[in-house]
Amino acid sequence: HRARSASRPNDIEKSGTENYKLLLNTIDTLADNRGCGTGIPASLWRKLKTLMLMLGARADWANYDTGPIYGGSNETLAHRLDLSIDRTKKTLKEFRILGLVIDHDRLANGRRRIRRDAEGNPYGHGISLLPLIVRLDELRDLAAAYLDRKKQSLKLKRQASAALRQAKALIAHATLDDHPATSAIQSVTESINTAHKARDT
Repeated sequence: HRARSASRPNDIEKSGTENYKLLLNTIDTLADNRGCGTGIPASLWRKLKTLMLMLGARADWANYDTGPIYGGSNETLAHRLDLSIDRTKKTLKEFRILGLVIDHDRLANGRRRIRRDAEGNPYGHGISLLPLIVRLDELRDLAAAYLDRKKQSLKLKRQASAALRQAKALIAHATLDDHPATSAIQSVTESINTAHKARDT
């Protein structure tokens, strides 16, 4: 499934729910797998999920004009993240730098306030999570590619370990330095190390 935008009012709730669930699942995967090679630490993905959970209005997750907008204070977010206010401000700055959130009609004094129009769409001043909707397919592809590499790496590791055990068994009673299988063991050992490196990239 790909990120969905609703073309009819009665589709908005369904589309938003789907996008929201896909994003939560994807962020869980990123957090559970050391960022899946994105360079973004698992702890930051988990903090982003906490912010997402504070913005559960499903229709907002199908709104490609504004996206969900956080209009609360730093104090409120700090409480939910269990961080100091200074650390919370730094976290929000990291989100912005990484392109995970953007400011929505930012005020000079930094204050936030979000209201809704007659159709229920958010407006005002706050932090928009629109980039997450726009980047949903990208993030899902990154996570899927990492999991595939991890699977292949584990398969190679099992094969290499089995070959290494067999090679060691063949020379169990021989002198290692003089045995012709020595080079084969070294080759298998290098394959295991390669598998570890491939998994971690």
